[in-house]
Amino acid sequence: MKKSISILACVILASCHSLRPTPEAPPSIVRPLTPEETSAVQNGFQKSLSLKQVAVNSGRARSSSGGATYACGTANLGKDSPNAPYIGTLVQSQFGGQNVTIFNLMAYGQTDELAAQVRDRCKANGIDT
Repeated sequence: MKKSISILACVILASCHSLRPTPEAPPSIVRPLTPEETSAVQNGFQKSLSLKQVAVNSGRARSSSGGATYACGTANLGKDSPNAPYIGTLVQSQFGGQNVTIFNLMAYGQTDELAAQVRDRCKANGIDT
């Protein structure tokens, strides 16, 4: 009985010893959105807000050290919000054997106060808008 416990303890220690945290990738530089990412932002807005037409005015992206890719910019959401700032994440996924970029809208600003909050969140993630 003692021998089986000590063998089990050795196996557990050996398996724990070999577990190492994966090194985090360094954060990337801020870059413009690709055409595919711009299209994903537009589609993300349309689906999240049930809008028929959204025009992405500008957008920049940055991969964080944790692995997420944040996108910030401005979008035309209609006559009341022609330049609304936004923040969201871009996710690469496979769908039907093809790589697809999906935009998950985190926040957007239609008022001055909300716009300031979105700009602060973008800045906190390394993207000045």
